[in-house]
This record gives sequence, C-alpha cells and structure tokens, in this order.
Amino acid sequence: MDKLKIIVLIGLGLFSIIYAYYFRVAIPQTSIGFFDGVVTTFVSTLLSIIVGIFLYEYQDNENKKSELKRLKTIVKAESQDIVSILSAGEGMTITLSNGQTMIVLITLISPLAHEEAGKSGKFNALVTENLFHISRKIRMYNMKVEYLLGLIQRNQNESYLIHAINNVNETKEAVIRDCNQVKLQITNA
Repeated sequence: MDKLKIIVLIGLGLFSIIYAYYFRVAIPQTSIGFFDGVVTTFVSTLLSIIVGIFLYEYQDNENKKSELKRLKTIVKAESQDIVSILSAGEGMTITLSNGQTMIVLITLISPLAHEEAGKSGKFNALVTENLFHISRKIRMYNMKVEYLLGLIQRNQNESYLIHAINNVNETKEAVIRDCNQVKLQITNA
C-alpha cells in the first residue's frame, strides 16, 4: 500500500510537470483557460487527498504506538502493585484448636489492566494468553479468599479451614510468580 501511494505521488508530480510544459509552452495562450482550471483543480484535489492519507496513516501509527506504551505501563504497574500487596508479609493469623497457627493474607485484587491489555490485540499470542491466564488466576485467588472468609464466619470444620488456607497461600505464590513473568514478557514485547 505504501509503495502504491508513493508511485501515485510520483506519477502525479510527473503529470503536473508534463501538464505545465504542455499547456504553458505547446498550446497557444487563448486555449489555456478552461483546461488549465480543470487540470489544476484535479491535480490539487488529488494532491490534498494523498497528503491527507499520509497524515492519517502517520497519526494512526503514532496512536497505536502510544496505546501500546500505555498498555505496557499500566500492566507493569498493576503487576508490581499486586506483587507488592501479596508479598507484604502481612496476614491474618488463624489459631486452630490444637494451638497451631496459620497465616493467610486476606485481600481482594483486581486484574483490570491485564484484561484490558489482553483484549487489545496489541500483543503476540503468548503474551495475550498469559495476560488472560493471570487474570483468571487472580479471580481464582479472590474466589478462594471469599470461600475462606465464609468458612471463618461459619466456624466450619478445621480440616476445611486448613485446606482453604493452604489453597489461598499456594494461589498467592502462583499469582506472584505469574505477575513477575508477565512483567518480563510485557517489557520485552
């Protein structure tokens, strides 16, 4: 497409030169008026359309670059924020009936930037798949935290409670690992 536009632009330039020579030199002054006006209008209209197309495509490319940069920035920021929240080391200490204590981080996180970047179509298939994968994993983490909170509120059997705490902690570690992986992939994309 770019080659075609350049060829049309060069052809239009050559046509203008030939036109100027032919109508200004070869044809007598009395015949120039009407043809001169028609051809000049046609050439200037075509030239403005071609320049408009070039400007539109340039602006579109700049917008795409800007959007890609914005998506990379917000995904890296959100990933870093999630990692810092989950790695803070602060958690709820739950004491079981046998005196054993378990620590679990009770928080809900949101993968909005990861989902937006995945839906954008601006990344390759692997990065897009990983963006959606981490989004699903974050939503799973949230569901497991809510399940654990329900068990705590209902004062359920300790075996369920232990299982839920271990499940939340394992998912938390997986989310941290995957957020760090996505940050690296986004940086290299």
